[in-house]
Amino acid sequence: MAGLAATFGSGAMTNSFAELENANCILVIGSNTTLAHPIAAKRLLRTKDNGGRLMVADPRQTQIAQLAHLHVQHRLGTDVALINGLMHIIYRNGWHNQAFIDSRTENFPALLEVIEQFPPERVSQITGVPVAELTRMAEWYAKSEASAIVYVLGITQHSTGTDNVKSLANLAMLCGHVGRPSTGVNPIRGQNNVQGACDMGGLPNVLPGYQYVNVPANVEKFEKAWNVKLSAAPGLTMVEQIEAIGAGKFKGLVVFGANPVLSYPDANRVRDALGSLEFFLVLDIFPTATTALAHVVLPAASFAESDGTFSNSERRVQRVRQAIGPLAGKANWEAIQELATRLGYPMSYPSAEAIFNEMAGLTPSYGGMSYPRLSAQGLCWPCPTSDHPGTPYLHKDKFVRGLGCFQAIDYRPPAEAPDADYPFWLTTGTISSQYLTGTMTRRCPSLHRENPEAFIEINPRDARRLGIQAGEQIKAGSRRGTITAKAVLTERVRPGVAFIPMHFLEDSVNRLANAALDPVTKTPEYKVCAVKLTKLAEPLEEVFGFKVPLSSFLHQGHTWAALEQGGRVRLGLDDFSQKVLGRADKFRLPEIGAKIHRDLPAIKLFRGANEAAVLAPLDGVIEAVNPKVLERPGLVHDDPYGLGWLMVVSPTNLQPDLEKLHFEKGNVAWIENETHRLMGLLESSLGVTLPSGGTIVDDVYGHYPQLEWPRLVKEFLRSA
Repeated sequence: MAGLAATFGSGAMTNSFAELENANCILVIGSNTTLAHPIAAKRLLRTKDNGGRLMVADPRQTQIAQLAHLHVQHRLGTDVALINGLMHIIYRNGWHNQAFIDSRTENFPALLEVIEQFPPERVSQITGVPVAELTRMAEWYAKSEASAIVYVLGITQHSTGTDNVKSLANLAMLCGHVGRPSTGVNPIRGQNNVQGACDMGGLPNVLPGYQYVNVPANVEKFEKAWNVKLSAAPGLTMVEQIEAIGAGKFKGLVVFGANPVLSYPDANRVRDALGSLEFFLVLDIFPTATTALAHVVLPAASFAESDGTFSNSERRVQRVRQAIGPLAGKANWEAIQELATRLGYPMSYPSAEAIFNEMAGLTPSYGGMSYPRLSAQGLCWPCPTSDHPGTPYLHKDKFVRGLGCFQAIDYRPPAEAPDADYPFWLTTGTISSQYLTGTMTRRCPSLHRENPEAFIEINPRDARRLGIQAGEQIKAGSRRGTITAKAVLTERVRPGVAFIPMHFLEDSVNRLANAALDPVTKTPEYKVCAVKLTKLAEPLEEVFGFKVPLSSFLHQGHTWAALEQGGRVRLGLDDFSQKVLGRADKFRLPEIGAKIHRDLPAIKLFRGANEAAVLAPLDGVIEAVNPKVLERPGLVHDDPYGLGWLMVVSPTNLQPDLEKLHFEKGNVAWIENETHRLMGLLESSLGVTLPSGGTIVDDVYGHYPQLEWPRLVKEFLRSA
């Protein structure tokens, strides 16, 4: 928001979604739109149907890039150089709009001084984009009657994110492509109601309606309305809060509907900081890696349990109505109201509508809105009076700040670049079947089946050089951490680049991400850092002394669980896992009374300088542990199940785990029967007769149908 606010006076999307269908040319940059915003993407694709041109600038070959008339695959972190190069070409060829520049903008000479330094030949060297593609891109954008820019987090999540946005605003003003229908600069927000949260002051430097806290009149206005003394100093951004916790500057934190353990960069540092808090409260609709660290967890209400408004990317404020009452008994506003009252600031709003009416009274851009007016299609702000129709596009006759201000932006490379130790670029993003940190989507079996685990996209040329096979587990490491995931060989990424999706806690890419910040917004550089990629098999074999089937190493495929009376769960390890554990030098078991959380380490094991972990298969509190199971390899037979049990857990959220774990009350016969059934299916599909008498069961590590049978059978047949 800061980049557009500095150039235009407002950080919001300039146009409505419907207008984009009628643009003559659309430049999509830093947005995997068909995947992340499929409804908005339909509007962009209708531009093509209506005869307009669609251009995409993205370091990956995404789906929307494949559908575009022109895909420019520039190098990671070179957005400013690319945009400056386009402006150089436009100005040199006289394709700019001098009349618009003279009447609607200021500081143009400063821009010219910078873009003169970016001739196409130099820009091609920096970005890797051929000069001919740069020229075509510049001409299509500048010469169209109505050109629009669409961008998302691929532009903002850089240490130069604000500069990237300012450069896009420069490009639009240079060509006069702003302040008219179907033409402008349009940031699509990354999550639902981000726009509404920002509108209501969910930023560290503003009060509701983007009224800055360093303006005394604004502070006085809200002090009077809220009957409280307010600070005139800006607050801290999310990453600054983590730094402040680490420095001991504050001891308590409330997190509402966020999962920073997975979503923040340098995740190991985040976990350590949150774990050091004296008081940590989380409100959420599901357990997460973050709730596992909290002292108190309060149940939040989902969208279906909420009454109020959402504001979408086009500034449209829309009514949200309850489908069901809050399952936990309180709406989110009621929980926050009661918390504030208990902390010494009494609140007594009778309804969500009463809160909205106060919002409209204090926020000029919402001044003409009310629940009755929002009932049909909603309204786009600014809507200052009760008879105002709303504003589909901004900056019609003048910018919010008066004159648009050109920003002289030079190119700065990313904060971290590849070197001899970390020779690959890494970028991150989303995939179609998952959403953000997977708190909701990874609980959906059908979505989980689409992408059950993390993966690393690498170019086939890099894979050949490193001896990496498709589907092989490999390790990605940065200066901040390491993860393992399967290799996906694809031309979607250029040689020297890797891509990892962000959704998977057990292989969280944010353990690798660089916490370098944009100096203005303090947004971390999620989208680019340096990593090394290495094969995984040999180091693990060296550590444990025998061959390890990597894709199921110490995950749920080598654990068992039994549901006992009283709802407790007895967890254990199969013989293979115990043999692996028997190779370790020492263990770190959880203490009785400790909390464990699904897919987080429950047991740490060490061999020399190497460390591994057994992941917890459910959420719960430890009631008993059995260290004897770790004393020697092989099964321990002194428990009623005939299998070595490890711990007894009182589960806190059992229902989702019933879909994931196999619960058998000591009945190993069922497992054997299921194994033979699967063997029969494999015999039919492979056209061979497999050995009888449990040979496969004995030779490929256990009686568990969760194992990857096709792969294991192939290994067996190959060895035979």
